[in-house]
Amino acid sequence: MRFGRLWDERTRWEDVKQQTTKRLAGYRKQVNIHRKKLCELRKLVECIDRNPASKKVRSEDALKVVEVHGPNYMEELASILTANETKLEGAERLYSDRCEHPNRHYTTARLDSLRALYESLYVMVSESINEYRVVSNDVAILRRYVSVLDRLRVKHQVRGVH
Repeated sequence: MRFGRLWDERTRWEDVKQQTTKRLAGYRKQVNIHRKKLCELRKLVECIDRNPASKKVRSEDALKVVEVHGPNYMEELASILTANETKLEGAERLYSDRCEHPNRHYTTARLDSLRALYESLYVMVSESINEYRVVSNDVAILRRYVSVLDRLRVKHQVRGVH
């Protein structure tokens, strides 16, 4: 009877651990994608600055082009990314403390702590996706006003960002 309860507890632990591992990997991937998209945005702004009159800007995009060139816009986006990277490091540290410790015990408190981490990762991933969408929309707008050759250069430069 006792062995069955221990086995159930370990199975629950492994299930939550596996789910948390997947969500943590997803968050890591999302942060990396966000970093690349922000780098692409910076490069596109540089291209527009180098060739300012290459294409006429649509009236609905003009406000966004001006906003992107604003004094604190890029710094704000960079600080959001830095905050996500910091949260990721904290979550990875907490995960390693909970799961990869050599003397781990399958206690209810540790299982609850791992579940709380899993749930907080859901919130972090959701926030990161929303913040990524802002950057992605800005990139989509700016790409309209950059030549095809410059777009290819930017994509090649961004590919190496880790």
